[in-house]
Amino acid sequence: MTMSKNQIIGAIGLFIAILLIIFFPQIMLLLKHIGDVYISSDQNMDPRSIFLVNLLLILLIVVIIVISISIYFNVVTRLLMISSVLIDWSRLKQFFLTDRICNERHLPSIMLIISVTYGLLLFVYLLIFGIPRTEGIIEELSSLLFLFSGLILLAAIAQVGKNQITTRARKEIVVTLILSAGVVLFIFGEEISWGQRIFNWKAEGVFEEYNFQKETNTHNFFNPIFPFIYPLIGIGSFIILFFIWFFPKNKPYFYELFIPPPSLFFIVFLMAISTFHREIYEELLALFLLLHSIRIFVCLRALDTELPTTA
Repeated sequence: MTMSKNQIIGAIGLFIAILLIIFFPQIMLLLKHIGDVYISSDQNMDPRSIFLVNLLLILLIVVIIVISISIYFNVVTRLLMISSVLIDWSRLKQFFLTDRICNERHLPSIMLIISVTYGLLLFVYLLIFGIPRTEGIIEELSSLLFLFSGLILLAAIAQVGKNQITTRARKEIVVTLILSAGVVLFIFGEEISWGQRIFNWKAEGVFEEYNFQKETNTHNFFNPIFPFIYPLIGIGSFIILFFIWFFPKNKPYFYELFIPPPSLFFIVFLMAISTFHREIYEELLALFLLLHSIRIFVCLRALDTELPTTA
């Protein structure tokens, strides 16, 4: 009997998984050697790091096996056929992957894939390594996303003048972009303590006496109320966007431009359930703002028709 293309790919994947299982000890020795020579500062990986490498390799093998079996038996197609009885996939696709005001039709798909992938990887990281350390590498990288978001919003201002829009619409969009960029850049400044984390100066005066982390920023004056503020903002934002997305009404272009699209539903949901820990919420917020800023920039750049008034 002739094997189909999917069966051949699935069989190759299972063969690779079997090889990884057979040569697991040798592969671990090779990975340990690479870690000792190129990663470990003292040329000797600690037991915890070795355990994590073992765990990641096992997870890789499991993923390969699951994907290979799914491809071999065409599981995804079968599940879609079964689920189509209960779920209208065409309407679901239209909901998540349609942007009514943006001519770049692939943008919603890209935003959905990036947000889902980032969210899942972050939660896998949490399961393996635990809550990320405050002021660690992840927080430093997420802080840069706030900077990029603010700069993209400022760059979007130049795109407004290139479109055939009314003077009033142009003013409203430009002012909103300036205010939004200012808020995002303010968040970036707060995240780096306005340069303290870069230049390592010592906090003085009220910052040393009243700031809970002795940093030159304002938000750490209010640490005791963060357990209430973050859930209020995170869950409140999700509820508001939920009603906007699932109970749509015809809205002017101005509101469509600045309201996050349904393609960001997944990351907004993760932000809502992650408010239990401030650092996780901020890392998700950083990516959310970056994607939303890119979407605003792309929508304005791709606009080739006259905007309606926002009155």
